[in-house]
Amino acid sequence: MVLFPLPFEKVLHRPFYDFIFLDTSPERGYLVHELMRRTMIHYEDVILFSLSKANQQVHRAFKSGLQPFGLTPVQGLVLHALYMEDGLAAGEIGKRLILDSATLSAVLERLEEGGWLARTCGKEDRRFTHVFLTAKALEAREPFLGEVGRINGEILGTLRPEERFLLERMLRDLRG
Repeated sequence: MVLFPLPFEKVLHRPFYDFIFLDTSPERGYLVHELMRRTMIHYEDVILFSLSKANQQVHRAFKSGLQPFGLTPVQGLVLHALYMEDGLAAGEIGKRLILDSATLSAVLERLEEGGWLARTCGKEDRRFTHVFLTAKALEAREPFLGEVGRINGEILGTLRPEERFLLERMLRDLRG
């Protein structure tokens, strides 16, 4: 895009991202066509902004809802994965939840300290640590899953079923 000089006073009182000028005065003869509309979008329209704000709201809701259990949202995700399949290898949990090993190790350590899970080395290959739910975790299963379902429903409850389906599909596509 070629930018043509424009007298400053012509743009001073206009929104930076939303103007069209055609200056045909003989002494200047400058043309500016949709100058910033094509090169700059409003920050609220940047996908990073929208996803960040949505993530903050969702994170806040899960943080508040899981607080009575003494769990963070990430700890809740790990616990949820183990409710679906107990005895997973630590690396498999990390892969499923897309967590790096340092983050996962810290989360597993805190869950173990809190009495939620136990880690054991594999019998055949000691390099693999398997993670198992404890009695405390098993007792909390129904209330925990009920709260997660409630929060999830509250967040997605404003959407019609087809909107919810599309949102979940689009988010999966963005995850890659």
